[in-house]
Amino acid sequence: MKKLTFLFPLVLLIIIACNENPLQPPSSIRHGTGSCDLTENGFYTFTFPGGDYGEFQLEHNSGYVYIHANGVVRVVGDSDTAPAQGYLTCEVFEWTDEESYPYYYFLKTDDAPHYAKVQRTGDITKEIIIFFEWWLQTEEGNRNFGD
Repeated sequence: MKKLTFLFPLVLLIIIACNENPLQPPSSIRHGTGSCDLTENGFYTFTFPGGDYGEFQLEHNSGYVYIHANGVVRVVGDSDTAPAQGYLTCEVFEWTDEESYPYYYFLKTDDAPHYAKVQRTGDITKEIIIFFEWWLQTEEGNRNFGD
């Protein structure tokens, strides 16, 4: 029995490590993809069992796509934390900057506020549909999208 005692801490460490998956987002973050039909003023609503977390709108006007929300801020490159300030109610919804770095958009989706992060993932199809990837922080007032 004494010979096996030294294995206990090792087995415990392996069990703990297998239960934690660092690649999974925190439980308060939802993640998915979506699309909007720009001929119908493309509203996208974050409603799940247990709550309504607001919405944003995509609008096609004069060859540009605009994103509207309670607050919108565009950042170059990926970030795990939404900015504390600098939000507008509308922004041009683009893929990348002049040097091909991706744009991400942090949104205040309601008055709580709940925060979302959105990235455009495709060009506008001939049917005037646009595709995007999104992350939603379901914890009110939490701007963090990382660990």
